[in-house]
Amino acid sequence: MSDGPHKSLPLRPGYQRVAAWAYKPAFSVSQIGEAAESALLRDVTIEVVPTIKSLQAIVDGQDLLSLASSVNDQLERLRVDPAVDTLAANAVEGAQMALREGYGGLVALEKGLASALAERLAAGGRAMEEHYLVKAGPGACQQMRRRMNETITYMTNNGTFDRMAKAILGDRSVNVARTPTVHDGVDQGVPL
Repeated sequence: MSDGPHKSLPLRPGYQRVAAWAYKPAFSVSQIGEAAESALLRDVTIEVVPTIKSLQAIVDGQDLLSLASSVNDQLERLRVDPAVDTLAANAVEGAQMALREGYGGLVALEKGLASALAERLAAGGRAMEEHYLVKAGPGACQQMRRRMNETITYMTNNGTFDRMAKAILGDRSVNVARTPTVHDGVDQGVPL
């Protein structure tokens, strides 16, 4: 929430769609999740793709001869690098936690990416709340919070964040929603 007379930054276009769909009860949680998946993938393209190869090289280079401390040191240097965007830095931090939990290689990176995506959507949900608080009042803000929490829970339970992480790392066996499905025909209305 803002503290003072400062104006909120505008939401990115993908998150504007998520907010609009979350605000309207006609959209199901799965539809909101599809829009959120699309918005998150756009963030990945902007913030993670430039560093994904170096991140994969560090994590995938871990074998029996690599010292876990050197891998962790390399990840820490990458995480604090000012050229690394926030979402990528969060993925690095998540990978570090997964390595400490005993996961190794690309599995640790998948866990880190999935965690970073869930955190980004939660942060985006808070930004959406703030916009709707200003735009439509406290009742809309509470509705937005409830719907976004339902969406995050739905996406977590369905493995959406894990599936997205696998797709980001190049697994072609999983599908991701690059654009949300728009139901604009008479026969494609709200499910009854």
